[in-house]
Amino acid sequence: MVRKVVSMRPAKRTVDTNLDSVEEDTLKRVEHTMLSLGSFLSRWDASRTKDNDLFPQVAKIRTFYQQLAAWQKEAVRARGKGGRDAQIKRLRGFVVLCRTYA
Repeated sequence: MVRKVVSMRPAKRTVDTNLDSVEEDTLKRVEHTMLSLGSFLSRWDASRTKDNDLFPQVAKIRTFYQQLAAWQKEAVRARGKGGRDAQIKRLRGFVVLCRTYA
């Protein structure tokens, strides 16, 4: 019987410093996150029984969802415009947004 050894080290990821691809990856992650948050919020709203202890967290998630939607709309609208400095500003705005609601 042959045993297969599974490595516990994470696969090496190459870091792409091309701002266009970083922005594209960020937009994909935002889309995925918004789908997950939207699904959670719709289930929460449809739920008959809601735990009172969770209301502050759900309010925070709802605000984060709204802020992400606004950031995504602005990023998609401005994509390809404004040059490198504008891209860096948008990505920094995303980082600040995530740190604010973390």
